[in-house]
Amino acid sequence: MAAKFEDSKKYALNKSQLLDKVKMVIEKCNFEIKSFDKDLGLIQAKTKISLWSWSENIEVRIQDDGHVKVKSECSLPSQFIDWGKNKRNVKQIFESLA
Repeated sequence: MAAKFEDSKKYALNKSQLLDKVKMVIEKCNFEIKSFDKDLGLIQAKTKISLWSWSENIEVRIQDDGHVKVKSECSLPSQFIDWGKNKRNVKQIFESLA
């Protein structure tokens, strides 16, 4: 089972505003957007390979009430130690959203 980390926060913005802002944040973080679904409020992205990992899959779910849930999970199912990389990915997104 691959290592992962997830967290959520609530914002005083509507779903459409959050989707646009999150998309810009993901691009700013230099993550590659794999899919973007406005209707579902779902953005999926991938990080680049680094010294810390073979990349991570990022999933951002945005609800109508302003809740944003971010999950980062190692791409390789066999990578069960992430050296804190998933937590840093999630933290980076939330810090950039502030």
